[in-house]
Amino acid sequence: MRQIIILIKYMDKNISAVKLRGTLEVEDACNQISDFICELLSKKPNIVELKHNTHNILYILELIENGIKQRMAKNIDKKKLCLDILKRMFNLTEAEQKLASSFIEVALENKLVKKVSSYKKVKKIAKGFFFKS
Repeated sequence: MRQIIILIKYMDKNISAVKLRGTLEVEDACNQISDFICELLSKKPNIVELKHNTHNILYILELIENGIKQRMAKNIDKKKLCLDILKRMFNLTEAEQKLASSFIEVALENKLVKKVSSYKKVKKIAKGFFFKS
């Protein structure tokens, strides 16, 4: 019995070293981003009332854009991910989904979604580190 327990502990350490690859890695990243964004949006007051607001969709797209690792950016369909988040948060009807889809396409094609610069990221981290309150 003791040997089985030791074997299971040994397997846990070895299994944690195995990483997802390819489409599994992309799907896992999409799920993590989706969960994070939905949790973030659920903390906002009156978010359900703003489901038709275009700034809300732009906010979600910017969160997606800045939440994706650069090496995965070409593999993740941002439009699909944004629509999934909107469906999950707001229970959109078919007509609302088409409207949101068309706005997402326009936003992505016209580069309305801005990526936060590395300078701003480093500045925020340094400011938080040095000026802790």
